[in-house]
Amino acid sequence: MQHLDTGRSGADQIDGFLLRIFVAVMEERSVSRAAIRLNVPQPTVSAALNRLRKAVGDPLLTRGRREMVPTDRANEMLGRARALLGELGVLCGAAPDGRDLQPRRSYAIGTFDYIGPDFVPIVVNEIMRASPLATVQAHHLSVDYDYLEALESGRLDLVIGNWGEPAPQLRHLNLFADEIVCLMRKGHPLGRATFDKISYLDADHVGLIPYHVDRLGVIDAYLAKLGLKRNIRVVLPTLNGVAHLLTRTDLIFTTCRSFVRGHARGLSLRIVPAPVAFPPMTFRLLWHERSHHAGEHKMLRANVARALKQFFRADPRNRPKPPSP
Repeated sequence: MQHLDTGRSGADQIDGFLLRIFVAVMEERSVSRAAIRLNVPQPTVSAALNRLRKAVGDPLLTRGRREMVPTDRANEMLGRARALLGELGVLCGAAPDGRDLQPRRSYAIGTFDYIGPDFVPIVVNEIMRASPLATVQAHHLSVDYDYLEALESGRLDLVIGNWGEPAPQLRHLNLFADEIVCLMRKGHPLGRATFDKISYLDADHVGLIPYHVDRLGVIDAYLAKLGLKRNIRVVLPTLNGVAHLLTRTDLIFTTCRSFVRGHARGLSLRIVPAPVAFPPMTFRLLWHERSHHAGEHKMLRANVARALKQFFRADPRNRPKPPSP
């Protein structure tokens, strides 16, 4: 007698009850509120949600700061789940729910003005090459922009940043590491004298408002670990204007070498090795856990990493090593 394969696929494990649980949790953003709405015990809702997670291979909803946050896969499923429940309702005599979810083809990327003039066109071109129907929004990050909330809510898909360890609810991909150098005008007095750690700390510096209001920037945080502090005389909100400011003053700007490519080329400025052994500045791609398993988001991350590799390949002093997302 021939034995049939009794293994169940993910689709075989999904029934109308699981779909009702899923839609309720998605709309309530809470297991407990979904249980009250459906008039079933909360452990039953939790168990059903776990069964559905296992069946589709995605967490579906993750913990947020105030409520559960749906993953991209969950958002893709919601419209279809409602439609299937509507079809089941037709079979049982109820009116169908005709809502459906259209595939998302708009990508929002948060970055800051360090990467602006050269990088953004390359990234946009790479995304549109891979997804000809896509639209791309580039958002400027500032000190008062809550990028964590934007990633959690879905207003941003990705953020490119150079901060320290990302928040625990975020995934990240190390994109490239860039050498830290000092930038000063040609003819600067320190260009003709000994430029050591003491003269560096005593010099007049221009700094930036950190993107985290409660933290030091990358340069000053590292100096603080060494028990050192530089003499910052001017603080600017963005990188725009820093290079031109240096040409007219004896200020020094400590930055990554790639800044010169995007903002200081063609100006009467001099690049000097930093007299403090700063570690390379690591730039990361950040995204929320809710997006991690979505195929569309994986493709987006791969395209951005590919664009960055292309952008920094021309300068042998940068060594981008983006792993596979």
